[in-house]
Amino acid sequence: IRYLFHGTRHTDPLAIATGEAGLDMRYSHAGGAYGSGIYFADNAAYSHTYSFVCPDSGNNLMLFCCVITGDSFSSMPTQYRVPPNRADG
Repeated sequence: IRYLFHGTRHTDPLAIATGEAGLDMRYSHAGGAYGSGIYFADNAAYSHTYSFVCPDSGNNLMLFCCVITGDSFSSMPTQYRVPPNRADG
């Protein structure tokens, strides 16, 4: 488990945090609610560049998330919407 930041320029983080879907990869695509991917950073300054600007206050908002990390793999950018099952089950 790691604590990481997520900036979401086009979607209010409050809508993600309180919504039913949360950060669901199935909604991650060009033109989708989260853009073309769901990315996390351990550096708040990096995520700040993708932060949501609150129209009422002008404050920049982002999510601070508890993320369960697992195995990683490489693929072509448009190959998978959801990671494939591991070969060993």
